[in-house]
Amino acid sequence: MSRLFEEDVKIKSCGRTDAGVHAYMHISNFFLKNEILIPHDKLVTVINTYLPGDIVCTNVEIVSESFNSRRDAKFRQYMYVIYNDEVRPPFYKKRTWHIKENVNTRKLKKALLYIKGTHDFASFCASAKEYNHTVRTITKVKVIKEKKYIKIYITGFAFLHKMIRMIVGAAVDIVLKNKPSNEMKKILENKSRNNNPYITAPPGGLYLYKIEY
Repeated sequence: MSRLFEEDVKIKSCGRTDAGVHAYMHISNFFLKNEILIPHDKLVTVINTYLPGDIVCTNVEIVSESFNSRRDAKFRQYMYVIYNDEVRPPFYKKRTWHIKENVNTRKLKKALLYIKGTHDFASFCASAKEYNHTVRTITKVKVIKEKKYIKIYITGFAFLHKMIRMIVGAAVDIVLKNKPSNEMKKILENKSRNNNPYITAPPGGLYLYKIEY
């Protein structure tokens, strides 16, 4: 953006994602000192000529000077995609979590419902020391089975480092190991990453799916 607008541009992002995680929607904002000479209806096309092939600008809007893409978000929704079959099509490498064993979605839903609400998610945080506190609120949890895909939607205002991946990994691990679903509740109550023995889901299946302002 600095090259495009020929001035020092500082971009504010709606949030960070781990390496290997994807985004259907990702909002960033910046402010310019100089007048924009490019017509508004051409901005998307021009911006995309400056971006690498795996990043695409789909829309631009003029916002107030007080707007902050991170702070002003009302909620964020993540989607985690599992490809549940013996053989995974090569196109979905690093785009889904390939699990060969049958994942019982009824039991998966039951385990994941324990995270809904306001809890201390220290057990589901890779680096709790980065935060003043690890209390977060999950407003919605949804699990959908679409043929060989299992899609998990988790909605909240803010999340901890690797929180979604650790939640999904634990829930799937509990199901595959035939543990009772209330294991999720026990992990939450432990409030310690060291007392969470379950796996972390790989980054490729995770998508920042929706942000509402």
